[in-house]
Amino acid sequence: MIWTTLALLLLVVLGGFIAYYGDLQGRRWGKRRVSWFGLRPKHTAILITSLTGAFISMISIAALLLISPPIRQVVLEGEQAIAEKARLDRQVRIARQQAAEAMAQAKRDQELAQEAHQQLLLSQKALQRAKQHVVVLRAQSEHLRAQVARKRDELAQKTREVARLEQQRARLEALNRHFVAQNRELAKQNLALVHENTKLTQENKTLIASNSDLQRQNADLGRANEVLERTNQLQLEANQSEEQKAAEIRKQLQEVQDQLAAAQSRYTMVSQRLDEVYRFLAGSTNDYLVLRQSPIAVRYGAELARTVIAAHLDRQTILTQLKQLLQQASATALGYGAAIGDNGSAVHLLSPMTLTLTGGATGSNTEAALNDLAARLEGSDTPTLLIVRSLSNTLNGEQVPVEVVSRTVQTVFHSGDELAEEKIEGVLSVRDLQQKLAQFLQTDVRSAAIKAGIIPAVDPVTGASQVGLFDPLTLAHLVQQAQRMRGPLLIKAVAASSITSADLLDPEHLRIEFLRAAGG
Repeated sequence: MIWTTLALLLLVVLGGFIAYYGDLQGRRWGKRRVSWFGLRPKHTAILITSLTGAFISMISIAALLLISPPIRQVVLEGEQAIAEKARLDRQVRIARQQAAEAMAQAKRDQELAQEAHQQLLLSQKALQRAKQHVVVLRAQSEHLRAQVARKRDELAQKTREVARLEQQRARLEALNRHFVAQNRELAKQNLALVHENTKLTQENKTLIASNSDLQRQNADLGRANEVLERTNQLQLEANQSEEQKAAEIRKQLQEVQDQLAAAQSRYTMVSQRLDEVYRFLAGSTNDYLVLRQSPIAVRYGAELARTVIAAHLDRQTILTQLKQLLQQASATALGYGAAIGDNGSAVHLLSPMTLTLTGGATGSNTEAALNDLAARLEGSDTPTLLIVRSLSNTLNGEQVPVEVVSRTVQTVFHSGDELAEEKIEGVLSVRDLQQKLAQFLQTDVRSAAIKAGIIPAVDPVTGASQVGLFDPLTLAHLVQQAQRMRGPLLIKAVAASSITSADLLDPEHLRIEFLRAAGG
């Protein structure tokens, strides 16, 4: 720096000396009226002045380069030194970024250790709850046994009641048949009397007195017939009422039998669950040691794969895409440390109710589940998002039990829509800009995306929900862009294209803009 300053001062002094000496020589030769190369004396004097200044400058610079090695190095290697300085500056920035990433990784490792400790505490609490649940299940079992006994007594009582009603119905039917026979006999007698009455009417002139008696008898018989008909009708109504009561009793008996069957089924299920609890308690010590010593490969609820089923697809195409989705989920699970099971895949598709108390899974028909899901999606009028997520915490070397969750896909943002904005006051350092931008993406943009309907993804390792991902190089580029603008800034998150509820925010869908704030 000292030699550079001296060189600059020397050049300034040399410029003054050249001006003075060149002017002196020009006046001297101008007074002599010398002419060179046929030029006028005035022009000759100017030429002499210029040549003198150039010669003195050349001699001075050559002497300066010969005398001072630092100045010679600056002149000859200055451009290369500037390029080398720029390269070293870039290396310094990259080293700082790598140091920041290393600190972030260390912080994430510490958080994972804390989460593992919390998981251990939760496992201890779960063991305590399981013991309490055994007591509750025993009480429920005793209660169900008492209910079964009561239902059996009620069933026996209803059976005796049905038998009594059947006997009563048989007696009523016999009595009804007797009255029907009597009614028929009376009808025949009435018909005979009608014939006799007709005959007697023809003999009316000669047998008036006898006819009056016969008419009275006929009237008495008609009243008796009416009484018998009314009695028969009342008997039929009573018989129908008894049949309705018998039908109601049979219905009640069927309901009691159904309740008894349901109670027996519940009793069987509770017994099975008790057996599973006993087996779980018997192996809880070993499972606890395994949980402490084995790392968790995939957390509960973690997303392993997702895909969008377009509208109006046929069942075969949907089945093909579902199988590809499960293959993608298997590859993801293998990458996190899961193992391939008996079905040739690292994932096992089942419903949540098939999980056992020990964390395992009962058998399920994967092909049938896929066919059922394809049948429900066949001919759908709207696109559907399918997400494969885990149903339990899975250790390294285990197969991951999963379920397929469906969500309707809809457009939540159109191209150019603004998701969020935030104002940055003043000029911030690179570190502060990084923190401000990360906070803006993780808080404001994330809240706006979830509120609009974007379905977040759950990280298999950390269990945190995410709505998007920006790589470190993109973030570094954004920080440099903001730093170049300086002053108060307005950060805006704008949709770069149409965003649906199935999309995750990345540079392809989300654009970050920096504008000068008003008054900046």
